[in-house]
Amino acid sequence: MATIKHLLLDQGNTRCKAAIVKDGVFDIRPSSPDLRSILELYSLDEFSGVMISSTAHIPNDLEAALRKRENCILLDHSTPLPIGIDYDSPESLGPDRRANACGLHQLAPGKNTMAVDIGTCITYDLVVENRFVGGAIAPGLRLRNRAMNDYTSKLPIVSLEEKTPLLGKTTHSCLQSGIIHGMNAEIHGMIDQYRESYPPLEVYITGGDSKYFDMGLKNFIFADANLTLRGLHSILQFNGH
Repeated sequence: MATIKHLLLDQGNTRCKAAIVKDGVFDIRPSSPDLRSILELYSLDEFSGVMISSTAHIPNDLEAALRKRENCILLDHSTPLPIGIDYDSPESLGPDRRANACGLHQLAPGKNTMAVDIGTCITYDLVVENRFVGGAIAPGLRLRNRAMNDYTSKLPIVSLEEKTPLLGKTTHSCLQSGIIHGMNAEIHGMIDQYRESYPPLEVYITGGDSKYFDMGLKNFIFADANLTLRGLHSILQFNGH
């Protein structure tokens, strides 16, 4: 039997993640700054399917070249998905959120599930009865850090530490506490509100900045660093690759 080999690429606001999937086994590869540089590392002809999600702008020449390839799918609002979309402006729904929703469906089909993706922004994406039904978007750690510096005359940009005391004793540590613990309280509060509306609800935490938060990983809160890539793979398979 021939080996089925897929390439998954997830271009975010700061990095492009990659995974190679051989017969269903994920091999997470080193990330690159952007889509073009990571594509230079691979020969796309060796893959039976290539799935690309990008929240950043893809240069026109690169996008045109990729869309000409029969084995390549650029995820957008017209891409068929294994779940339904119940969203008032489906054309505005980001590809990362589409992929996360499909990742939830792949992990827990038929269940009420939510992805909390902690990156440049925090996105909350809810899947109910195999349909994406909406969510929320909020600023992430670095946006909060930058905003306080941009909109005040004296507050500095601060370093972000995984172990930040709740009680700040200097302006620097007070900013750190407000950013980290304020965002932590927000995330837990959002989870609690969604659980009240959609019980029982399984929650999956993902994203590059999830490392800053102790979510407890209990009471149906799970960590999955590769949720978006899982979703991309499920979409690729759903489209016959």
